[in-house]
Amino acid sequence: GGRAAAGGDASARGKDVSVAERKRRRGDTRADSSRTDARPDGRGEAEAEAEELPFAQAELVTESRVPLPPLNDKVEKEFAKDAVKRVAMTRAEPTALLLSVLDAKHTLCAISFSNDSATAACGCADAAIRLCLLKSQQNTRQKPKPHAADDAKPNAANNSANSSATDGVASDANVWATSANLNGSSAEDRSGGPEVITFRGHSGPVYGCSFSRDDNFLVSCSQDGTARLWGLTQRACLVRYDAHATPVWSVAFSPIGTFFATCGHDRSLRLWSANKTQPIRMMLGHHADVRCAAFHPNASLVASGSDDASVRVWDVQNAECVRLLCRKGHGGGVCCIAFSHGGAFLCSGGEDCAVLLWKLKEGRLLSRLATHSRPVWCVGFSMEDACLVSAGADCALAVWDVRAAAEADADADEAPGHADPDTKFLVSKLYTKFTPLLAAKFSRTNLIVAAGPFTQAASKPR
Repeated sequence: GGRAAAGGDASARGKDVSVAERKRRRGDTRADSSRTDARPDGRGEAEAEAEELPFAQAELVTESRVPLPPLNDKVEKEFAKDAVKRVAMTRAEPTALLLSVLDAKHTLCAISFSNDSATAACGCADAAIRLCLLKSQQNTRQKPKPHAADDAKPNAANNSANSSATDGVASDANVWATSANLNGSSAEDRSGGPEVITFRGHSGPVYGCSFSRDDNFLVSCSQDGTARLWGLTQRACLVRYDAHATPVWSVAFSPIGTFFATCGHDRSLRLWSANKTQPIRMMLGHHADVRCAAFHPNASLVASGSDDASVRVWDVQNAECVRLLCRKGHGGGVCCIAFSHGGAFLCSGGEDCAVLLWKLKEGRLLSRLATHSRPVWCVGFSMEDACLVSAGADCALAVWDVRAAAEADADADEAPGHADPDTKFLVSKLYTKFTPLLAAKFSRTNLIVAAGPFTQAASKPR
């Protein structure tokens, strides 16, 4: 069901001519994506396409145009309660909670937090999904006092704050640490760790997980080319989707409704409805593997990041690309993307160790945020879009001032390029000792929650 992929024949787009047709007219033999390119990662083609196509002139969707079910009153009341408890983000030191997953150095593939930050879904190499129920641990263990003389400092066994912060910014942030053993039993183990529930059904490593808005459902993707919908109340697999014929690298649930997106090795982004076993939209255009996907808050736009170093923003209704973000962009594959809650900005992190902040309406680069020394694996905005968190393989978590970056760019004549990384917008940088971070986000109360596999000291990334 649904329309064909973006980039179809010219009649589907009126007067517009497809990219493949333009390449054929100028004698470019690389129009077929299955042929061998001069650059296997496809970066040259993405940059050339960005110069040809006037994506910046396309109008972005400001209101939702997809059919959405009515909101759940109980869930929305929980959102409202968390909004009352929310702490406003300033340039003061943030508070972070770190989940270190034990005995999972070579088996943990992906981590995703639920919307209420009470559950962490871990995708593992043994084709299993393990849910860590963090709320059960909170009920049985006393929380540390955040203002105590010793407990407020980072845990020496698992975390340490940056003692020499960039630009003289102090890093005395409150960092709480907890751990989970995925090899333990379903009940809480004797060490007081969180309860772990195991789901099995995939036949290959699980590379992505995503929760629905009400946290009642979980969608996962795997190397076996399928996606599965799990009922957390039933604790069982409800639907299997034969998503791709090749490995699926990532999956993202829509912020509203029952839609979700998958992307994978076949260079496609596919949109699904939970009640249909066939994709309702297919987006084609990337020149390499599509690594990550994220929905706009209005659910009418979806973004994808690829190994061709580009980020594309697609219109869900007609499966057309409305933004191509690659000018002055990443120098390597894009590992993670996230929309701001207000929908004005998009952030991307990549293998080039950079975090890029984009102005979505104009398709323009606002700031290049560089402080990481290894690939960036996760990014996320605070609830009021005042700050941005980034983390990755260097065992570091960075917090950035988004408002300052946007205001500084508004006064500048040109957007910054590759030459001057914007470290002046760095609010704080926190370090874990031996835990590269696969997931990091702001909770609904603006608490930073992060997670990753615990590694030994000898194998700590440098």
